[in-house]
Amino acid sequence: MCCGLSTQIHSSYARTLADLPWAGYTVRVQLTVRKFFCKIASCVRRIFAERLPELVAPYARRSARLSLVIRLVGLALGGQGGARLTNRLGMAVSPSTLLRHIRRAPISPTATPRVLGVDDFAFRKGRTYGTILIDLEQRKAIELLPDRTAETLAQWLREHPGVEVISRDRSTEYRRGATLGAPQAMQVADRFHIVKNLREAMERVLDRNRSKLGGIQLPRVSRASSYSNGEPMSIIPGFASSQAVRQPARRSSAETIGRQLHRVERQERFAKVKAMHTAGESIRSIARQLGMSRGTVYHYLRSDQDPTRSQWRSKPSQLDLYLPYLYQRWQSGCENAAQLVRELHEQGYTGSRKMVATWVAQRRRVPAKTGPRKHHDPHDYHQQEQSQEHNANAQSKQKEPKPPKQERTPSSIQFSYFLIREPERLNMAEQATLKQLQQASQDVAEGYPLLQEFLQMVRQRKGEQLDSWLSKAKSSKLIDLQNFASGLERDKAAVMAGLTEKWSNGQTEGQVNRLKLKKREMYGRAKFDLLQRRVLEAA
Repeated sequence: MCCGLSTQIHSSYARTLADLPWAGYTVRVQLTVRKFFCKIASCVRRIFAERLPELVAPYARRSARLSLVIRLVGLALGGQGGARLTNRLGMAVSPSTLLRHIRRAPISPTATPRVLGVDDFAFRKGRTYGTILIDLEQRKAIELLPDRTAETLAQWLREHPGVEVISRDRSTEYRRGATLGAPQAMQVADRFHIVKNLREAMERVLDRNRSKLGGIQLPRVSRASSYSNGEPMSIIPGFASSQAVRQPARRSSAETIGRQLHRVERQERFAKVKAMHTAGESIRSIARQLGMSRGTVYHYLRSDQDPTRSQWRSKPSQLDLYLPYLYQRWQSGCENAAQLVRELHEQGYTGSRKMVATWVAQRRRVPAKTGPRKHHDPHDYHQQEQSQEHNANAQSKQKEPKPPKQERTPSSIQFSYFLIREPERLNMAEQATLKQLQQASQDVAEGYPLLQEFLQMVRQRKGEQLDSWLSKAKSSKLIDLQNFASGLERDKAAVMAGLTEKWSNGQTEGQVNRLKLKKREMYGRAKFDLLQRRVLEAA
């Protein structure tokens, strides 16, 4: 095309465009577009139509501003959600059209960041992963990579020179990729992941001493010390402190038998793993023959006791504060959950009705009088009266309370999270539990000071103490802390930077969480290019 001007009109034609709605009504724009002759004989375009670049793109059936709105809605909500919104606003668009608008949009170029955050995310958890790159100073995602290999990261860094700081987790692939692609950049190991690895090392120490920790319980937090009117629990007749804790739902005999069988199976697998390892079988071979993951095999081999699942422990809830009142009303004969909820609301209870109904159902032995008749038996009411009389007689006899059921020992994970807490924030009961743990196991007594010393070094950013701590950990008798210290030495420069610099992967983890939300919004239809545009363009 010659790009010259022409005033000789050839003809005109009508063009219909969809535009932004007005007051909820669909708007159509009718255009009369002129065609012109080109007077330059050497021009390959003899006849051409006038363009309206500010209003509509060539051959488009929607105005430029409508296309922009559709693309923005698609980037924010995806196909299905965006289609529902645009249809309500008078811009009827199918989910597929929204996705086409997203894919047609070019990715805006971004400047090379000075401080780069690197982390992985799952396309399919446990199978395929990608890499997200974050500008930690601008707090925005700048690129998604299709895998998490060192070569891909190194290639991106070579194409974008100028990165001065790289914050990452302790992945060996990211360490190698950053070293190959940007050898001049300072690498910073994320403090959260360092502490996480230390806690896991302490968890393995606890696994090896599992048999020595039997009978030790973590202090239970209870919010049912009093209820809304300030009346203490101790003045409520017949109310025991153990009743302030909500109980698990009753299980049928079939469920109980099934749980017992599963426990026996776990014990048999534990014995098989130990026997096969003693016979010289490899970890991979044991996992393949028994249908287990290698992580579970490692866990079994570390533990000196057969695996047991922790007993159900009640968690604090809004109902705990009102349990004494519920007990009092239940003893007085009120078994109507709806009535109890109304009374609790008058006292300030803001929880759900279902929570109260569950508490009532766990204590009811016969169907409620107000329930459907099909659940009733003619003898139910008589049995209920007899049951109430029996309970009253039993209370009048003042039998001695049954000894509390012995709880299982908390898991090594629960103990490890307890040990990483700051000693200054432990109450009297927690300090007593900590002393029990140290007295029960010499390994715990030796590892706890090292654990707290490292945590204090992380909290106060005293990286200059790292060498001293490493020498203490390597000279200890704990193989798991020795391995942890050896791993820190292999990545010592990045760990030292993590203990002294302000940068971390906190912002990167937040962006990964945002990416997961985008991925789930697309119902599995997100190929890499679509996910990449939705994450980067909406950033």
